[in-house]
Order: sequence, then C-alpha cells, then structure tokens
Amino acid sequence: MKEKKYLAPVIMSLLLIGALIYSTKVRADNMQELQSKKSENESNMESAQEQASQLESSKSDLEALVVQFNSEMESLGNDLNEIESQMKAKKKEIKKCKKKIKSAEKKKDEQYKAMKERIQFLFEAGDSNYLEIFLNSESLSDSLNRAEYFSQLYQYDREMLTKYQDTLEDIQSKNTELQNEKSELSVLQKQNEDKQAEVSRKIASSSQQIQQYSAQISEAESKAMEYENNAAVAEAQIQELEEESRRAEEERLRILWQQSQGPAFDYSASDLELLATLIQAEAENQPYEGKLAVGSVVINRINSSYYPNTMMGVLYQPYQFTPVTVNNRFAMILARGANAECYQAAQEVLDGKIVGSWLYFRTNDGSRTGTVIGDHVFY
Repeated sequence: MKEKKYLAPVIMSLLLIGALIYSTKVRADNMQELQSKKSENESNMESAQEQASQLESSKSDLEALVVQFNSEMESLGNDLNEIESQMKAKKKEIKKCKKKIKSAEKKKDEQYKAMKERIQFLFEAGDSNYLEIFLNSESLSDSLNRAEYFSQLYQYDREMLTKYQDTLEDIQSKNTELQNEKSELSVLQKQNEDKQAEVSRKIASSSQQIQQYSAQISEAESKAMEYENNAAVAEAQIQELEEESRRAEEERLRILWQQSQGPAFDYSASDLELLATLIQAEAENQPYEGKLAVGSVVINRINSSYYPNTMMGVLYQPYQFTPVTVNNRFAMILARGANAECYQAAQEVLDGKIVGSWLYFRTNDGSRTGTVIGDHVFY
C-alpha cells in the first residue's frame, strides 16, 4: 500500500510531463506553419512593394510627359494667338483694299463716263458736229488751237483712265495677295488647332493613365500593408507559442524539481568543480541564495530537452555564459580553484537543492521581468 501511495504521484507526474511534451510538439508544428505563413506574407509584401515602386516610376514618367505636353500646348497656344492676330490684321487690310477697289472702280467709271460724254459732245452733240466747230472758228489759228485743246483733253482722259485702271489693278493684285496670305494663315491655323487637339488628347490619355497608376499603386500599397500586418500577426502568434513553450518547459522542470528526492544526476568530481567555478565566475559577489540560483539554472538546462544533457555541454555551449566564452574569467578561476562558498553551493545544487525552475538569468537592468535575487533577474 505504501508503494501505491508513492507510485500514484509519480505516474501522475509522468502523465503531466507526457501531456506537456505532446503539447510542445503540437506547438512546434503550429509554429512551423506560422513561420511558413509569415515567410509567404513577407515575400508577397516585398512583391507588392516592388510592384508599387515600378508603378510609381511609370507614373512619374507620365507626369513628366504631361508637363512636356502642357509646355507644348502653351507654345501652340502662343502660335495660335499670333496667327489669329495676323488673321485679324489681314482681314483689316483686305477690308481696306476692298474699299480702295470700290473707290478706284467708282473713279474709273466716273472718268470713263466723263470721257465718254466729252467724246459724245465732240462727235455727237445735237445739231453741231466737229466740222462746225472748226468752221465757226475765227481763224485757222483758232481752229488749230481748238483742235489741239480737244486732242489734249482726250489725251488727258485716256491717261487718267489708264491711271485709274492701273491703280485698280494694283489694288486688286494686292487684294489677291492678301487673300492668299489669309488662306495660308487659315491653313496654319487649322494645322495648329489640329496639333492642339492631338496634344490635348495625349494629355487626357496620360492623365487617365496616371489615375489608373495611382489606383494601382494604392491597391499595391494596401496589399503590401495587408501582407505586412499578416506577417506581424504571424510573428506575434509565433512569439506567443514560443512563450507557451517556454512556460511549458518551465512547468516540466518544476514537476521534475518537485519530484527530486536526491541528487540531480550522477555527477562527478569534475562536474562539481566546473559548476563551482561557474557559480564563482557569475555570482561571486552575490548572496548565497543567488549562487544557488545560478547553479539551479545550470541543472535545469541539463534536465531540459532544449540544451545539452551534460555539465560540460551546457557550460561550453556558445554564447550562453559570458565568463566561459567571452572574457575567460571562468578559465582563470578554474585554474586556481573556486572558493569554499561556491563549492558548497554547487554541492547543494547537485545534491538536489534546486531553488527555482528558471532557464535564464541576467543582470537586472529593469528590461526583463522575473525573480530578482541580488543583482540578477532569473526567468
């Protein structure tokens, strides 16, 4: 009956340890899945960021092109204003030419009419005729003078008529030239307007593409943010699982600690010497309880599945104990031998006096929560 009395707690402890080991395996599988999801989200986030960067570059190129188009549009607008100004000037000149043509035609017609009337008067005037005019002259000299007068008058009419005709032709020629220049300006105006319309279409098309790029950039950045958040969630869950695993390991060690009724393991004189040396190297100036705590951390690591299962393996594991792997304090103490108090603390710990289930300790600077003993915090 006495054996059953002690056997039941042991079986219960083993069952608890088995359950902890199983839950640790489940957490490890979940952690692996979360790590995969985190990596996938980080990869997707980088792809989305790269896409957003490429789109931003294309958008910048288009914006530079739109600036160029706007400059071209401004230049075309100035050209069009100049053409329209020239068109107005040509229209005014054409209008003046038309008035001059009308005035010249009127003068030509008037001159032609006056000449015609004089000729009629000379040759067809009523009962008189040209012969009578000569016969009525007082003398031959008078007749010759009259004939010379009529000849000069006729010559004058002819010259004036020719002059008006030439003037009219010059004005009409100038008008034709202005009309041609106006037509050329109209062609230039049409070409300029067509160019403006084309540039305007390019600006509209580029602006639309810029809007599309902006929307795509926002979408890519939104996806990148989503992937980043997903990765952060996965990282938080991983940390939570790691914390659960740490607590589970502490619980397993606590159960083992509660079960210990004797030595932690079959230790040798070398193990005692090594542990005493580490205790002095890490806690020489700490209270005795602090020395026991440092020794307990070493034994807990030996009992943990996460660390080597020998004293030598735990102490010389890289990047764990600074006096061992960094500043050689451990080697110097080992060479001369640890002091009596540290040997006593090591002996008690190896004999089963484990004072806590911690796996770590460090100088207490307030950045870590745990059990504070002397200058160290144990967790």
